[in-house]
Amino acid sequence: MKLIQDINHTPTGSYYKEHYFCDYIEILALINNQDIVSISDVFNRFRKSEDIDIHVQATNTPPDEDISDEWNTRINEWFTNIATRNTVFNDFYPFVVKSNNIRLKESLTNHHKVYIFLLLSSNQKYISHIGNYLPNDFEEVSLIALKNYLPKSAKSYIFGKLSDRYVGTLKKKIRKLAEDDLRYRGKQFSREAQEMGFFDLVNVSLLKGYKSK
Repeated sequence: MKLIQDINHTPTGSYYKEHYFCDYIEILALINNQDIVSISDVFNRFRKSEDIDIHVQATNTPPDEDISDEWNTRINEWFTNIATRNTVFNDFYPFVVKSNNIRLKESLTNHHKVYIFLLLSSNQKYISHIGNYLPNDFEEVSLIALKNYLPKSAKSYIFGKLSDRYVGTLKKKIRKLAEDDLRYRGKQFSREAQEMGFFDLVNVSLLKGYKSK
């Protein structure tokens, strides 16, 4: 069974939120298995999904040529953003990027696999719910990262589905955590977060000389 599904559903939302669209292009390159994904490929994806037609109706832009130019400019901007990612992440970046295309590298290192793992973990809409262990794995990886990033005096806990100590709504979890010297007020969290338990990880850093009451 394929892990990545629903890839034909292009990202929705405001076009200025470029990271969603850059992620989508990277996932396209991932499933293309070293074949390039070009600007025209991305353009055709959006055209087939009728996103371009919907945008045309919303803006009342008349000529087709102007529409193509507008979209090519937009997609070029996404590729520019992807090129920036390539520079920033350097050895961790698993794609080969050129001005008008992107492809998966032939040989993937562990660093590359970490990037791909985080890419897919943050784009669950394209992942099949059946046999998907990414959310649980992401909690574990995030806990390791948090423990290595924060001072040794800090305590880090999993608050998501993997936690066998903190269960129930967010309020119940926080109350349980209070036994570990955390002081909080329920109003500090939104009602939605309290009901759904929107915390996967939590960290407690005790100040020097602090005594719980």
